Amino acid sequence: MGEKPEIPVHPGSYIREHVIPPGMTVTSAAKRLGVGRPALSNLLNGKSSLSPDMAVKMEKSFGVDRKKLRDLQAAFDLGKQGVKEKSITARRYVPPFLTIKAGQINDWASNIDARHKLPVLLRKLVRSTGHELRRVDFPGYDNAERKGWDGIVETDEATPWVPEGKSGWEFGTNREPRRKAESDYTTRLRSVSASDRSDCTFVFVTPRNWPGKNEWAEGKNKTGDWKAVRAFDASDLEQWLEESIPARMWLAEQIDMPASDFKTLDECWQDWTDASKPKMAREIFETSVSTYRKTVKDWLEKPSEKPLVVAADSKDEALA
Repeated sequence: MGEKPEIPVHPGSYIREHVIPPGMTVTSAAKRLGVGRPALSNLLNGKSSLSPDMAVKMEKSFGVDRKKLRDLQAAFDLGKQGVKEKSITARRYVPPFLTIKAGQINDWASNIDARHKLPVLLRKLVRSTGHELRRVDFPGYDNAERKGWDGIVETDEATPWVPEGKSGWEFGTNREPRRKAESDYTTRLRSVSASDRSDCTFVFVTPRNWPGKNEWAEGKNKTGDWKAVRAFDASDLEQWLEESIPARMWLAEQIDMPASDFKTLDECWQDWTDASKPKMAREIFETSVSTYRKTVKDWLEKPSEKPLVVAADSKDEALA
């Protein structure tokens, strides 16, 4: 894990260590400055801010540069505000164009491939709505059955859905989510050391409706086994989806939900390959994909003023 952002030094600490002469008491320094002892004590202990008048008094009494002291105060205030902003959780506004309800998510959970695609949905949700993400690992499809955590997230900024710091995620499409949650909780309790658990949030997700999820999470939180314990069900996923257009588009395709004005790239590929008999195989594009993979990746990751040009015989082929 990365270190949490540090707040710059308070000017009071600097004054105590570098301005007031060694051996001089707070009372004596206060008298020299012409201020009350409590006022100086509060400043030195970081309980109050350095005022412009106090900066002038410090310069006249001890010869320290008043501008340096004021710069220290400004840097401290800015740093403190930055840390405060990281602790603020807020839901971003996303224009509504698809409404996927909890009941549809619950029904999708009964599909045989939902277990392998649930991590794909979650990583799309985390990546599209998270902030200051350092690690997002949700193996899906053929890799969904790997050992260890079903998912891991590390982030410097919390959202209503993703806790700050490190979080280990477990999930399942089982019809009895409580039993699955208990099983995963016990397994991770045995496999993760107490020191690591104290710095990690346990998150369980089910696409089923689970009315008792809050009571379950509250009971686990009381044990103190983890930094915190959270549980999400179909209702939570419905609300989370409201913040992510990419995740909504992807899930709408999975549940065969009628939609217009958009297609995912997977759907573009499927439409194009279905137009020929036999279907086009992905292997015929392997050389082009390997040649231009880095170009496309760099274009996606860095701001660019130029469009990405894809040469093809038709728009459909380019999208495919």
